[in-house]
Amino acid sequence: MQNTVPHPLLAAPRSDGKFLRVAFLFALTVHVIVLLIPWKKEPYVPQPEPVIEGIVLTPYDIEPPQPEVRNIVEIEPRTRKVPLPSADPEPEMLEPLSEEVYVDQPVAYEGETDELLLDRPEPPAPGIYESWERDLVLPVRLASSADPEYPELGVVSRTGGMVILQAVVDETGRVVELEILRAPVPDVGFSQAALDAVAAWRYRPGTVNGRPVAVRMTVQVEFSLE
Repeated sequence: MQNTVPHPLLAAPRSDGKFLRVAFLFALTVHVIVLLIPWKKEPYVPQPEPVIEGIVLTPYDIEPPQPEVRNIVEIEPRTRKVPLPSADPEPEMLEPLSEEVYVDQPVAYEGETDELLLDRPEPPAPGIYESWERDLVLPVRLASSADPEYPELGVVSRTGGMVILQAVVDETGRVVELEILRAPVPDVGFSQAALDAVAAWRYRPGTVNGRPVAVRMTVQVEFSLE
C-alpha cells in the first residue's frame, strides 16, 4: 500500500467567514457598551460679560455758567426852563421873509449813540452752545431723518440695544461732529450704523438773539427687532 501526502494547495479551506463574523459581533458589542456608559459632563460656568469702562456725561455733570451781569446806564432826563410869557406881551416884530433855501443836515449826537443802542440785542458770542443753556432761545429741531440700517449680525443673533451719541449741529443744521457716549454689549455693528445714520440727518439750528448758532446735543438711536 502506498501512502500519499496531501499537497499544500489541496489542503482543506479555513473558516475565514466564521472568524470575520465573530470579530464583527465583538466590535459591535464593545461599541454598544461604550455608548451605554454614562459619561460625567463638566458643569457649565457662565463667563462674565466684559465691562467697558467709560465716563458718561449727563447734563447734570456740567455746571451751567452764571448769567452775565451787564451794567445798565441810566439816562438822566434833560430839562430846559422856558420863561412864561408876561401878562401884556409886547408885539413881536416879524422879520421879512428871505429867499434863502435851507437844507436839513443830519445832526450827530456825541456821547448819546451808545445809550440809544442799549435796547438792541447783542450778536451771539462765537463758539458752540450747549443744548441746555438759557441763552438758547430756540432749541435744535429735527427736520429730516432716515432709519439706520440694522446690522446683519444683530438680525442673526436676534439682539438689539441703544446707542447714545453726542452731536454738534452747526448754523446750517448739518451734523459736523459725532462721538459715541454709550454702546450696547455686545456691539455687533450698532455703533457704526448709528453714526452713519445720524451723520445724514438734517436739523433746524438753534438761535440766540434771532441768529443761528452751533449747538452740542445728545442723540439716542434705538435698535429693536420687535
